Amino acid sequence: MSLSPLFQIPPEILLDCIELLDYKSLLTCRQVCRQLRNLVDEDAACQYTLDLYTAGLEDGPSFSGTLSDRFAALNQYREGWDQLKWRDAQMDVPMKQGGLWELYGGVLAQQTQTKTFEFTRLPGISRGIASNTWSLEKQRYKVRDFGMDPSQDLLVLLEKPGLDGYSHDWVHRAHFLSLEKNPGAPHPLAKGGPVISHAQNFMDPEMSYTIQVSGNLVGILIHTIQAGENEFLVWDWKSGERKLYLTGDEIRAFTFLSDQHVLLCVLDLFPVEDEDVEPTLVVVDIQRSGAGEPENILRLDECIVLHCPPFQDTVGIASFGIRADPSPTWRPDEKSSIPFHLARDNRLYVVTLWIQVQNNALPLWVNLFIPSSTFMSVVKSTPKDASGPHSVSWEAWGQEGSRLMISDLPQSHTWVCYVYGTRYIALEPHQKGNEKVWCRVYDFNDLPIRRGQLNVKPENVIEKDSEMVSPRVSAEVVYQTGPITLKSGKIFKDDVTSTLPFRWKSVELDILASERKCAIMCSEDNIIIVNSTSSMGVKHVVGSNALLMQSRS
Repeated sequence: MSLSPLFQIPPEILLDCIELLDYKSLLTCRQVCRQLRNLVDEDAACQYTLDLYTAGLEDGPSFSGTLSDRFAALNQYREGWDQLKWRDAQMDVPMKQGGLWELYGGVLAQQTQTKTFEFTRLPGISRGIASNTWSLEKQRYKVRDFGMDPSQDLLVLLEKPGLDGYSHDWVHRAHFLSLEKNPGAPHPLAKGGPVISHAQNFMDPEMSYTIQVSGNLVGILIHTIQAGENEFLVWDWKSGERKLYLTGDEIRAFTFLSDQHVLLCVLDLFPVEDEDVEPTLVVVDIQRSGAGEPENILRLDECIVLHCPPFQDTVGIASFGIRADPSPTWRPDEKSSIPFHLARDNRLYVVTLWIQVQNNALPLWVNLFIPSSTFMSVVKSTPKDASGPHSVSWEAWGQEGSRLMISDLPQSHTWVCYVYGTRYIALEPHQKGNEKVWCRVYDFNDLPIRRGQLNVKPENVIEKDSEMVSPRVSAEVVYQTGPITLKSGKIFKDDVTSTLPFRWKSVELDILASERKCAIMCSEDNIIIVNSTSSMGVKHVVGSNALLMQSRS
């Protein structure tokens, strides 16, 4: 039998070509024939590409190290997170008590009491990221809120609304500035101007903002309490062009789903007769929606409405939010020398409902964990010529594409960076007195779950149907592959089953339960312990590092 023309190419040239392929093409090559499978399996560069894919990572843009250096960094990074292994590096960052803070892209930003800003780049040992600090002087205007994207050297300062003397409107202004290269200078890519304005004909003294940057897009949700209604706007910050303008108090939160789609938490507390009060997740195509006159969210035609399980009439919904970090288009600066970073399709969306159940003294938290693949599968399957809102039932999207859990331990409303990539972190609820506080890290990355459960003790693989996640603290990795079914009754009108697999592991923190006034957050390289009472100066951190933020009050 004659060789395929492919294998008449000199082996070293063929390998050079194969090593340029992405992981999807490599997986396809392995299925073509035995010769190609052997080439891929025996080549270190190909295996590195596949190992990155398995870990939910992408190659860095300009890392100059050898392949051996890349493997060493990857193995150290995976070991740190898989084993929640504390590193030697220690860091202590005092709280600045300025009222504003942000953690994004590995940079912690805080406003000080003198209205300057201080920035700390968090170190990452395995990825070779060094700590760095810098500051921004007080601005000539009062900053009401801010956002940032270190990968684009972008800082967005939201100026406190001011009265326009000519139109008598209240004007919101977003300033697009350099974050680190030339702190406070107008951003050079803001070709439409460094300031974008939005006018309202009312002023609410209790107004607040949610802001997020995703590539060229910046989204701002203006929350109102006393006057008007919530407004959600998306701009292309580089051109200054407005892309989307939606209104309605039903809009409770948002996050970006792709460079084209935004995801809204929508809750109508006053539905028409015979309809339930039902939280929904609404996907809006920014490119297909109008950006001219404001459009009410309940009258929006071109959108996808994902229904959540209906609650009992006796359940009150106090809040409805969503978190996902970083944005779906985020990647490091092209000049960054890190060996790898989070893959752009590797995101977990955490939806949280704070509910009050009748006859319960304390509220409960309903957490819904949804990978980006679930949303994008719904988007791709929705007919492009669909007229009116496209409605998708919970059974069609959520039962197999998400995981729903109930908790009586609240997430912090202030320190909200509890998800990064496919990891979610929370405090364990059980410790008392002189016991140490523990936290639990969940991971929803599918490939390590499928492979890892084959190599652990049988008691650490939960395959049977249950009503809750195991409450036990475990220093070993536990794999939850069986469904969770929440029975109808006090909370939901019907049985609610969810089956998305995940794994979790607990780790002890050097904080006594009796002193427990802390919150827990995570980034790509760190677990961050926010401790408002400890007088200790330094704590260990995990993953590749750990960080303690302390109050000086």
